[in-house]
Amino acid sequence: MQFKLLLPTLLIGMLFSNVSGQKSLPSFKKLTPHQLELKEVSFEKDASAVILDEDGFLDLSDGGYQLTTKRRIKILDESAINEGNIRLIFYGKDKIQHIGSVRAQAINLVNGEYVSTPVQDKDIYTVDINSLYKAVQFAVPNVKVGTIIEYQYILSSQPIYKIDAWEFQHDYPTLESTLKIKNMFSTGYGKLFSGNKLLSKYNNKIEGDTWTLNDIPSSKLIKYVLNPKNQLEAIYLQSSNLRHWTDLKKDLKDIYYLTENPSSVKSFANAISNGATEKETFDQVVNHFNNHFKWNKIYGIYASKSQKDIILERTGNQAELNLLFRQVLKQKGINADLVLLSSRKNGKLLTKYPFLQQFDNVVNKVVLNDGSSYLINIVDVPKNDYKYAPLYLFNDYGFVMDDGKEENFVQMHQFLSVHDVDFKYNFQDGKLKEVRKDHLTGYHYNEQISDAREMISTHVKSPVSMNYDGTSNTFQFKDGKYSITHQSEVNTSSLGTFYTLQNPLKNFISLYTFDEEKRLYPIEFNFPYYYKILVTSEIPDGFEVIISNKFNQTIRTNNQLIYSQTFAQKGNVLQVLYEFYLGQSNFPASDYQVLKEHFAKIQTEIQKEITLKKK
Repeated sequence: MQFKLLLPTLLIGMLFSNVSGQKSLPSFKKLTPHQLELKEVSFEKDASAVILDEDGFLDLSDGGYQLTTKRRIKILDESAINEGNIRLIFYGKDKIQHIGSVRAQAINLVNGEYVSTPVQDKDIYTVDINSLYKAVQFAVPNVKVGTIIEYQYILSSQPIYKIDAWEFQHDYPTLESTLKIKNMFSTGYGKLFSGNKLLSKYNNKIEGDTWTLNDIPSSKLIKYVLNPKNQLEAIYLQSSNLRHWTDLKKDLKDIYYLTENPSSVKSFANAISNGATEKETFDQVVNHFNNHFKWNKIYGIYASKSQKDIILERTGNQAELNLLFRQVLKQKGINADLVLLSSRKNGKLLTKYPFLQQFDNVVNKVVLNDGSSYLINIVDVPKNDYKYAPLYLFNDYGFVMDDGKEENFVQMHQFLSVHDVDFKYNFQDGKLKEVRKDHLTGYHYNEQISDAREMISTHVKSPVSMNYDGTSNTFQFKDGKYSITHQSEVNTSSLGTFYTLQNPLKNFISLYTFDEEKRLYPIEFNFPYYYKILVTSEIPDGFEVIISNKFNQTIRTNNQLIYSQTFAQKGNVLQVLYEFYLGQSNFPASDYQVLKEHFAKIQTEIQKEITLKKK
């Protein structure tokens, strides 16, 4: 907020009296008039809260580290009031980490004065999240629109391979964020930068001990990434005292070896009938595991239960069941390798830094004699079509646990998902009738969505813009695809003298915006896909077809980026075909401008319409 020079002297005195009367937590910076009066973030006007300032002080030593955090958050909208419920998560297993020295308070303007309301020590408590993580929790009192929340704490940790030193970027925009590191160069840690602003400002230089960023947008504005955490404005420290991937692979294989029981596995595998082909045998093994084994809901890469016990009890964790699945396939003569993965929510792998704590999944990569390849997490096999492994497994690279190479990292790719739609329109008995038939493969089908109409219309809208009720049948899976038929109708009297066929993908494609000046990290889409939409409409007697100029267009940037729209008219039948192809889900940062130009051209074409109008 800018203060005019002609502001009355008395008012200036009152304003700064209020500022000086406010009591912040010890060693916090003094709140400024701008922070106290702030009601909107200039660079992110829809933000419901803002981090006014935050400071981190990281003290490294041979015995571990301490990170002191001080943070101020201001509530700008009622939707952010829940930010007063603070949860500080840390790794609690074997007392490796601990959070202490917690202090917090709310600052509110009451009758012209700023009043601080502290959190009492008795209201700060620690809870178990799971066997690995704990959290310190507390609720800041009297939180409302305009409240400034202050809190500080110290995270103490034993030495670990990777330290998340400081994240400058959060769920809300940040006005100022600073990290200061002590003793960094004497403890065997190297520094990793992440984020456009940090890389641009400091050019990845390690000189100095203090880093500050200002006016940082919220992480929700990070586009086209599978996990925004991978691209946050952040500094990480990585231990230089690392072992080789070969050694870590050997350690894990030694653990796996202790669980193996070849005689039990051989007897079990022989009890599963073979198919007429290798693919049919593979199907038999997958189906047998799905029908006879129960997962205990524990993810991870470590196994402790013997394969003999797993076969007897028909239960195990993710690693144990995938290890058994691989051994059974090998008994059947089917090639399968274990692959260690880091899921999307866990973040990308640092392939240059060997430590197993990066991984949270172990699955199987199966290659059949016909050359087809499948990624199988046997505890989470998709319904009907297992070649479409769960999306959370596809996160750039995986580490293959075979004996062929020392550092066998492979990039994980999904199968193409297809959505094929056929719209037919005709006029009968004073009504316009629509018959819509959808065929979906892969990730276009989401078994978590129970409403079939909602699923098929999420991205592909009916080309005739009108509100009406219709009837749908349920999804049926046949010949490798899901199919549904939807029928609707509307009185022609409500259409007036014309009706328009809009691009069924217009709303979906309009979401693709590329407004970054410089992209320093890959562009990631959820999965590769292909849409094919055919619209066939009867042309009623007395109507003419009006088509936008140069409607027929094909935009082919390369073999992975193709868009097409074409029409044809024969007699009283009009047909329009739309095709949209994104052939890969991951593009290098150098392709950002290519994508930007490709979608800019498409954005122009999807505005074009076809109108049927009475003569």
